[in-house]
Amino acid sequence: MAPRGFLRRTTAALGLLGLIAILHTAFQSILQRRASPSFLPLPKPTVVPFPPEYDISLPAQSDYCAERFSVQYLEDLRDNAAKYCPPGSRSSFTCFHSHVAEHGQADSMCVGRGARMDSSGEFTLDCSVRDLSPEEVARGLVPFAKIRNYWYDTGPARVISEAVRFLPGGAGADRGVEVEGQRRSVAAVEAGDGAGTGVAPRFYILLKREGFANTWHSLMEIWSSWLSIDVLRMASRTPLDSSDEAGAPFFYSPNDVADTQVVILDNSPDGPYFDLWTLFAGRRPIRLHELMASEHPRPAALSDIIIPLTGASNPLWQNDWEPRDCTTGATLATFVQRILGFYGIPDDGPSRDPAKGITVTFIDRRSNRVLINQEALLATLRDRVPPQVSIRLVDFASVSFAEQIRIARETDVLVGVHGAGLTHTMFMTPGSGAVVEIQPVGLDHVGFRNLAAMRQLGYFHARADEPAPKDDDAAKAGRGMSGGTKSSKRSNWQSGNVTIEAEPFLKAIELAIKSLFPEEPRKDGII
Repeated sequence: MAPRGFLRRTTAALGLLGLIAILHTAFQSILQRRASPSFLPLPKPTVVPFPPEYDISLPAQSDYCAERFSVQYLEDLRDNAAKYCPPGSRSSFTCFHSHVAEHGQADSMCVGRGARMDSSGEFTLDCSVRDLSPEEVARGLVPFAKIRNYWYDTGPARVISEAVRFLPGGAGADRGVEVEGQRRSVAAVEAGDGAGTGVAPRFYILLKREGFANTWHSLMEIWSSWLSIDVLRMASRTPLDSSDEAGAPFFYSPNDVADTQVVILDNSPDGPYFDLWTLFAGRRPIRLHELMASEHPRPAALSDIIIPLTGASNPLWQNDWEPRDCTTGATLATFVQRILGFYGIPDDGPSRDPAKGITVTFIDRRSNRVLINQEALLATLRDRVPPQVSIRLVDFASVSFAEQIRIARETDVLVGVHGAGLTHTMFMTPGSGAVVEIQPVGLDHVGFRNLAAMRQLGYFHARADEPAPKDDDAAKAGRGMSGGTKSSKRSNWQSGNVTIEAEPFLKAIELAIKSLFPEEPRKDGII
């Protein structure tokens, strides 16, 4: 019989050998997974400077508000990047994912590098799209096949299906259109070698719009695109080859602005907001078929394509049926400043003094949701308000967008039936005005209430009567703006005219006027 001590030592040795074997197997598994194209390590922290336009000192009142309207929104997008091309690919395709939408849906924006344009007008990438690992999916990255579409046939998935093609194994190496001066240097850009020189830009923003005339829809799209560019300014790209600058951001501002072209994929007319796309692209937007025409410089053999966030993914638009406690927002403030700067409208004036006069602007709707008794209501209002209160009726659709913004800046109380015209709330002077919204029956939307709160404006609303019927032609025009298949209740408030009794209409506006004076409490008013 073996001594008891010998047995204990033998058992311990065997246990140690078993543990070593287990660790060795696990280590080999990790090495194999890291060698697999379907596994990519967690991204390293970025060292790219934050866009200086943002006021990072603006406080966020809650985690909910910080995740959506502070600089944290940009940081979270930057830090949730999925690389869909395996190592060794001649191109790269990276998408950034946000998870602030309700019901757990993810919103995505993408950038492709090393793209070529073929004779069919598609941008091709030499890349075989890989499957994400379970670890990547678990931390919120979205598999390529699950990048989603949005209404009006918009969104990254739709743009990819219409204008982007992946050709694995270098199959597209000879399909690109080669041009001289494929990439201009930073020095050339700084010297003013930009649009109109006949040199192809480096960046192409591929865009499919929801429409062209609706103020809310259009501004949400432009704002979301700006957010996308800002994320690319903050995110470090992976070099494609040894000549590519390691650790550099995807997009430099302002240098790369002059090197960027917006390409419109939809067939809608330009619309009143078309020039605003040059905020982050130094060339006038063109259609895809124009890009293929001989008079335009063809895309360089190695271009970068950008597919921005959609308007519907904008956090201000999401969850807008619930009241929010957000009263500041760095992303909103920066967007408004950029729009004002684009039109040369001052943003540094003092708060308006109500004692020296108050301007009430009533939005005159002409197509749908028309307040059919508005002339009589406004006449009664003029008789009831003090003489220092000026009341004006404005059809925003009849003046340029720049003039619309100037009108909003001069407005103390903005009044209107629910609709896109109330988007001008964002351009009113913060902290010194109020908004009155007339809501049709069947509508309990709080989007403009939330917008007013983020601009530190008072908010009041009055409930309209049952919608009045419209004639056939007007009803058709209204349905054309409602997006098609809606419920009967929604269609009624979308396309029907509006009536309201005088007293709730007048009381809401009078309360809004009184709220401008310091001795009056500022709070939401529901009439």
